[in-house]
Amino acid sequence: MQCYSWAADQSGYDPNLAALSVYLDSVAPAVSADDAGDTRRPAIRSAARGALAGTIVGAISGDVGVGEGAAYGAGIGAAGGGLRNRRQTQQAEAAAATQADNLAEQTRLNLSSFGKAYKTCLEGRGYAIS
Repeated sequence: MQCYSWAADQSGYDPNLAALSVYLDSVAPAVSADDAGDTRRPAIRSAARGALAGTIVGAISGDVGVGEGAAYGAGIGAAGGGLRNRRQTQQAEAAAATQADNLAEQTRLNLSSFGKAYKTCLEGRGYAIS
């Protein structure tokens, strides 16, 4: 245990504390949909803007009725809002994957540093490490 403590001090990394942190993060309550924000809002907002634009265009052009223009505009706006939301979700997922990769690499480096210090201590006390 003395070598373990020494290795943690030398490396600045304690594998037991890291494991505890990961465990606590995994059992923490998940963020509710209300806290995270409603993913439908961008599509609804875009549909409303599209309906307004379609109403105006329909009223000005006279080619389509005001209601028909609003319906077309709402559909186009909702589709655009949905595409923006999907793109943002993909970007967030890619960023999370990159962050996870970086964390895994940093953990590997920290554990390697701890292992070298631990081995040095044990060998210094006369233990054979293979």
